[in-house]
Amino acid sequence: MPDIFDEVEEDLRADQARALFKRYGWLALVVVGLIIVGVGGWEAWQARQLAARQAEASLFLEAQRQALLGAPTQAQRDAALAGFERVAAGAGQGYRALAQLNEALLKDQTGDHDGAQALWSAVAANPANDQLLRDIATLAAVTHAAPDADANALRNKIGPLTAPTNPFRALALEQTALLDLRTGDTAHAKETLRAIFSDTAAPDPVRGRANALLQRLDG
Repeated sequence: MPDIFDEVEEDLRADQARALFKRYGWLALVVVGLIIVGVGGWEAWQARQLAARQAEASLFLEAQRQALLGAPTQAQRDAALAGFERVAAGAGQGYRALAQLNEALLKDQTGDHDGAQALWSAVAANPANDQLLRDIATLAAVTHAAPDADANALRNKIGPLTAPTNPFRALALEQTALLDLRTGDTAHAKETLRAIFSDTAAPDPVRGRANALLQRLDG
């Protein structure tokens, strides 16, 4: 069964990256803020704010470029991590959360799983962050959790994402089914996978994985 988990989790990471880029990718491509027409100190203050946002955007975009290279070298990964850390340390709330999410993914890919989990937990727990980003962090934390992590704790963590109105419902249910399989509750896992497959609102890749997993379990 571990090969099933590996295949599904690899696809999940791609889905999460696409969802994040679709919703927030524009943040890395535009400069946040406009100079409000004014005079004196207000105009100077606004100009400084614009310059700061431009610096944040440039730093974030460069770190993202390093991270998204097809086969980044260790030096490029280190540069990307350093860039995301700098953005997270000094940028505004939106860029800070995005930088932390990117930093966490890089840490997880390079073996620092505890560091990644700490960052995902921090993003998810911060009420100042957009709820969509908080949910992405929660989903990432559960998806990348260690095999020996407490299954009940993970179910409780991802439970709110299975609500009918949550945009990540299908992915959260998929993770719930995988947790059921890991704890031996095959019957409930199949029930959840069937619910995913029958949900026409669920993304096609998720429905396809659910159906494929069902066939393998029934075979």
